[in-house]
Amino acid sequence: MNERTKKSDYSEESYYKKLEGDLFPLIMITLKIEELISDYELTKIEDLWDESIGHVVRAFFLEKGTTEYIVSITPQGMIRMPHTDYPPQLSTQIHNVIVGMYAGGWIKSHSFVNTSSID
Repeated sequence: MNERTKKSDYSEESYYKKLEGDLFPLIMITLKIEELISDYELTKIEDLWDESIGHVVRAFFLEKGTTEYIVSITPQGMIRMPHTDYPPQLSTQIHNVIVGMYAGGWIKSHSFVNTSSID
């Protein structure tokens, strides 16, 4: 069976630069969620490439008791897609983490790679 692969829209160098630009804020968001949201346990993370926006999106698997909630967040801190219904309290806590990171200078909107300039 002959499998075909899709040619990337990016050169290898610009692709890795873009990934690096996406992963840094996601790592910072992960660290702050672990530190500041104590009533939910962060059990797993998974990085996904979202072709519709051209960025890495991180899925956060959070548990409280026996219930698991999955929330995907972009490098800009936007909730891309809630995969499960989750309580407003969790939404508020995630929002507070993201806003605090912008206000504290941990994430800067100009730190992201401009997708229009990528080869």
